[in-house]
Amino acid sequence: MGESIHLLPMKTLTKPIFEFEINTPPAMNEIIKEARGNVYASSKTKQEWTTRVALECRDFPPISYPVVFQLDFYLSNRRRDPDNLSASKKFILDGIVAAGVLPSDNFNWVKGFIELYHHEKGSDYVVVQCYQWEGE
Repeated sequence: MGESIHLLPMKTLTKPIFEFEINTPPAMNEIIKEARGNVYASSKTKQEWTTRVALECRDFPPISYPVVFQLDFYLSNRRRDPDNLSASKKFILDGIVAAGVLPSDNFNWVKGFIELYHHEKGSDYVVVQCYQWEGE
């Protein structure tokens, strides 16, 4: 994690503002399946995951500038597609906002994402890193 990441048009990202690890939230296909079965169940799942992430972030200081997130997904199998996993960002960002770390998850505060996917037997989790936006 001590490596630098180079992105254009951003400057080099070296040290995250904060970082946490959490089990991988539901992916889009799982969300859709649950919502088709019972709309209240999917609402409950969304609230549970938002709360889970908020608890992970409760001790982070409030941020007053735009940020970019790196999400490293560690998956025990490759049955989930990357585009389906992207939907789990909703739970993660809503939890960060609910914890009071980020004022909002709109375009003024969230400038982008880096998503990386790793295969790791026996594991299903995501490492979330938040960096200050260095762009224009």
